Order: sequence, then structure tokens, then C-alpha cells
Amino acid sequence: YSPNIKEIKVLDKKKVRRAKLYYLRDKMNPLKK
Repeated sequence: YSPNIKEIKVLDKKKVRRAKLYYLRDKMNPLKK
């Protein structure tokens, strides 16, 4: 099993973490749209 797959999984984890941070921040401090 190739290092590419590992890389993709790491990237996905980072994306998910960032998405969660943004989601929580928006919940606590809703943006005016």
C-alpha cells in the first residue's frame, strides 16, 4: 500500500480538522450574510 494513499489520508485529516474549526467558529460567532 502506497505512500500516496497515506498522504491523501493525512490531507483529508487536515481538511476535516480545518472544516471542524471553521464550523465551530461559525456556530459560536455566526457571520452576517
